[in-house]
Amino acid sequence: MAPTRLGVLTKPIAWVIVATLFLVGRIRIVVYANDHPPPHVHAVNDGHARFVLGETPADVQLVECERMSRRELRSIAAALIARHDECLACWRR
Repeated sequence: MAPTRLGVLTKPIAWVIVATLFLVGRIRIVVYANDHPPPHVHAVNDGHARFVLGETPADVQLVECERMSRRELRSIAAALIARHDECLACWRR
């Protein structure tokens, strides 16, 4: 096992493939390969947020947020609504 600062890893580290769909300012909108349902995207900068896409642009919903301002969240939501079909297609690939 590989040593770490906290001891020994009990599971090997796997590579995670991330597709950056687009940027909202300095915030990356990403989809992780083989991610769990329901269809969603992650918004990543110094913080993190997760938005469920739903079937229509009106269904976009914030479900998780850490260290992001309301202003950033509004900008991300607006971009996801505007590019909903693109995001949903990427998540389904």
